[in-house]
Amino acid sequence: MLLSSFSKPDTGKRGSPTGALRSGWARLFLLSIVTGAFTGGLVAVFRLAVTAGEVFRDQVWLHIVTSAGSWVWAPLVIVVLAALGGVVTRLVPVTVGGGVAPIQTALTTHDQIRWWAELPAKFLASFFTLVSGLSLGREGPAVFLGGAVGQAVGSWFSADEGENCHLLACGVAAAVAAAFGAPLAGILFVWEELRYSSLQSFFVPAIAAVAVATKICAGVLGPGANFPLVQGPDLPIQALILFLFLGLSLGLLGLVYNHGLSYVNKFFRQLTWCPYWLRPALAAFPVAWAALLMGTDLLGSGQVLIIKSLVRPANVAAAAALLVVKLVLTMISAASGASGGVFLPLLSVGALMGSLWGQAATRVFTELAFPPQFVAAGMAAAFGGMLGLPFTGLILVFEITGSYSYENLLYYLATVLIAHQVRESGENLLIKRQKPGASGI
Repeated sequence: MLLSSFSKPDTGKRGSPTGALRSGWARLFLLSIVTGAFTGGLVAVFRLAVTAGEVFRDQVWLHIVTSAGSWVWAPLVIVVLAALGGVVTRLVPVTVGGGVAPIQTALTTHDQIRWWAELPAKFLASFFTLVSGLSLGREGPAVFLGGAVGQAVGSWFSADEGENCHLLACGVAAAVAAAFGAPLAGILFVWEELRYSSLQSFFVPAIAAVAVATKICAGVLGPGANFPLVQGPDLPIQALILFLFLGLSLGLLGLVYNHGLSYVNKFFRQLTWCPYWLRPALAAFPVAWAALLMGTDLLGSGQVLIIKSLVRPANVAAAAALLVVKLVLTMISAASGASGGVFLPLLSVGALMGSLWGQAATRVFTELAFPPQFVAAGMAAAFGGMLGLPFTGLILVFEITGSYSYENLLYYLATVLIAHQVRESGENLLIKRQKPGASGI
């Protein structure tokens, strides 16, 4: 009753929220807090459920691989779980994929998300997918869940178009903040990825939403950085050259990822005999066999790979092998249409690349212990070079590692910007070469 007593804003032209802030800023602010609270609680429950499911899966996996027939039964566990997620996507097709695309569509066209049906379906489909061990992460589903919560709050309080857009965007920002424990990255994500044009009027309500969501999620899961970085040794200024090479390598890897993903997508589309909702089960076979060959660190989002890269990196050969396999498994999992995101898996790829360059630094500067700053810089550059989100990646890594310092900012920023520029330049060059009559000069 309190919220509904505030004056309803006049949005003026379709979808424009400027009137909402002139006549109903207090109402919008409070609705954003409500959105952040529900989103933080829902994402916390989602993360707890997935973690519990992964623990159970690992126990079953361990029991199977120590007995006969593991090459048959271990993949079957992952295939069945992935198939269950696929069944949910068949019943509610909007749950296919990461979850960002439907939110972008809702923001652009002002369509309503059918939250009462699609929110629980996305929760369930993503739960089975992530527990199965496919190389996908929780952040894509969290984005959808947060957007759906924003729409739900809007419907509860009879919000108009402008308010609905704001609440959907606030829900997304709060979801990213809760998924990673990174409130500022949540706001930047809405700006960079969703290209929400009303950032200035959105900023204050979004701050309220992400603050509440982060606090609630931390209250349930515990405070602190997800991937705490122990401050490494002081680096000589010459080490900046190696960070630039790290950015170059991740920019080139971004080109490989984006074009490789398009080829794998094309491959799955050609499998006309396999319905789309069974393709996640098909993708589960290579994931399971890779885990049997190289270890269970390859299962799931890759957060174990990130932690190990920060604390005790694998040797060069092992890290390179894990990097290649994790990248391929992520492309296969994403192209299958399974309900899950790619942020965490690509963060793990960036971490592995960073560990390779960090080990190179110890050979160039022989008096230097392994510098974990390279791992963190690689994670940030993965966002810039592979996802095209340089500023979100930069702030996200500061928040999830807790590595705030001017020196780290210099290294991370240089790495991220080089990765992003290499990726953008490479994409533009490829587009020019593909145009009819282009000279290629």
